This record gives sequence, C-alpha cells and structure tokens, in this order.
Amino acid sequence: GGNSGLGYYTSLHLVEKGCSVVLAGRRTGACEEACKDIERALAKTKTNGKCTAMTVDLGSLKSVKSFAKAFLSKFEYLDIFVQNAGITFWDNEFKLSPDGVEQMFATNHQASVK
Repeated sequence: GGNSGLGYYTSLHLVEKGCSVVLAGRRTGACEEACKDIERALAKTKTNGKCTAMTVDLGSLKSVKSFAKAFLSKFEYLDIFVQNAGITFWDNEFKLSPDGVEQMFATNHQASVK
C-alpha cells in the first residue's frame, strides 16, 4: 500500500511534484499518518500537491466497490493509478477472501481490475 516503503516514497514524490494523491490501504490510521508525514516533510517546500487518506481492503470486492464509490464522490477523475499492494503466504495455507476467491489472487490481481 501507500503508507510504507515504495508506496510511501512514490506518494511523497508525487505530492512533491504537485500531484493530488489518494493514499489508500487497509489500515485507516496508518494511511492518515503517512499523509501527515508527507505534509510535514514537504511543509517548507513550494509544492501545491496534497495527500488524502482513504481506506480499502483489496482482498474484499465489497471494500473495493465501497472505495470506488467514495472516491467518485470526492474526485471527478483519476489520472494515474499505482497499484502497490500485494500479499503472499509463505505457509502454503490455502485461504479464501470474504468473496470466496483465493486470498492472494483476490488481493494481488482481482481487486485492481474490478
């Protein structure tokens, strides 16, 4: 997601370049904190970019649809989509998403195309 690692730094640099970024992830608090960190890091720059935190669980199509509806109520369009979320299971345990789809496939592939 966008609240740590590569997703965080991608968001930081996009905001720094003047983009309006929606930083989304499963944990609302972590996304909100990441946006605050980005705003603090760029406070002394002349950027007019901004960061908005939103919640989505890509392993649940219900959550993806709810996110899409909320996004469309706040924004008129989307210019760029960076899909940086993904999961893997090292224990080889078969897990299902709330929608009855294998969890890794649901999170890593299905959510970004629905």
